[in-house]
Amino acid sequence: MNRQTAVRVLLVVTLISALASIPSTSIAESQRTSFVGQTVGGSFPDHALPPGFQSYNNPHGSGRLLYTRFSGDRSSARAVMRDSLASLKTYFDGPSQLLSAVSDPEDQAVQVMVSASLESQHVRGVATAVVGQSGGAFGLIFDRPDALSSSFEPLSLRLAQEMPSSSRGGGPIDLSPPKEWKRQTAGDRSAAADLPAGWRITECNQGILTIVGTHQELIELGLIFFVSTLPGSRGMAGPYLQPVPAFSYFVNYFSRVNLQQGLNLNNVPGRVLEVRETPAPMPNGRGSYLLQEVASNGRPFKVFALVYTALNVTAGWTLYTSYVAAPADLFPGEFPDLMRIWSSWKVDDRVYQRQMQQTLESMNATRDILSRGTERQIHAYDNLEESMSLIIRGEERVENKSLGGRADIYTQDTDAVLHACQTRGYDCRRVPFSELTKP
Repeated sequence: MNRQTAVRVLLVVTLISALASIPSTSIAESQRTSFVGQTVGGSFPDHALPPGFQSYNNPHGSGRLLYTRFSGDRSSARAVMRDSLASLKTYFDGPSQLLSAVSDPEDQAVQVMVSASLESQHVRGVATAVVGQSGGAFGLIFDRPDALSSSFEPLSLRLAQEMPSSSRGGGPIDLSPPKEWKRQTAGDRSAAADLPAGWRITECNQGILTIVGTHQELIELGLIFFVSTLPGSRGMAGPYLQPVPAFSYFVNYFSRVNLQQGLNLNNVPGRVLEVRETPAPMPNGRGSYLLQEVASNGRPFKVFALVYTALNVTAGWTLYTSYVAAPADLFPGEFPDLMRIWSSWKVDDRVYQRQMQQTLESMNATRDILSRGTERQIHAYDNLEESMSLIIRGEERVENKSLGGRADIYTQDTDAVLHACQTRGYDCRRVPFSELTKP
């Protein structure tokens, strides 16, 4: 897998996170209201395209793709996006309104959500710009808001044909290992994984694997810890943490252990670059995928981790993590191979207990992250307006699953409300972004 494709992979993670967190504009709400009762459906009117642009209509329904390609080496996807959207303002009734925007750190791919008007018809769209050594491409997929979910997939497949060959990402990344990789195991032989030449398993115990690569890459899969909340506890101890701060706690704790054992290995957690929540397999648990910077003896690394945390019935909480790490300058190019190794992880049936099985099934979510993420993007559109309304009001939505009721609570009061609810024996939770509106 080349560096350009890896950039597309990271962009999908970025887009999913951005759709769940970036505020919309009031214009989107006003446009939605002003067009209530207007006739929808049918094809869009044909307008003159800017020079170099072409259009493609969805053959199986509504929706349209506007696209253009560029030759030569383009250095900035953001510049391509800015210039292309500016060129299209004469195609629509006026400049499009930006709802959210994300890009990869190397500025090789950008994706934005826009709202616009075409002859007084409200439309919503997703624009993509990608640059590479073989050229660049821009495409805008748009449709009426209630039809975008059905038209997005066929139009995005058509847009994929216009992407530069070095960065095309029209389908899921193949996670099958190259032929020269070998299946390896070690320790109690309770788990195995496919590894490239020179990579090795340094520890294998009860399905948990530690793998090191040839350039300081590190993979740890299936780590589970009990964290005590009792005063005076030794070892891993402290108040309950959500997944993102829990991972930093994990990194800091084992840095202290290394110091106590005389190991010259100091890891310092840095910026959290991306976060995406995911359901946890444990009761009342929380889960997140995260991309984070970590300094290892001063050298910058990047880590992609899956983290679950859950309060236990007795004092304490459970922390689970699986993660891949590599030097920051190597991480984008090696990310697909790191995920191939993670995906190939298989625990022997003798130790394939219920909790581990649920954990391994979480790899399905990782596969989704490595794909174009189309379904997740469309589901995010359905919840975006509701989420932004909550953010603007400074509220969170909570649910009493025992009684079936929901309420919007000021963010600073949410923890107290949930605690009081759970103290009374009810099953209460924050309503995740993906469930703010029901299908």
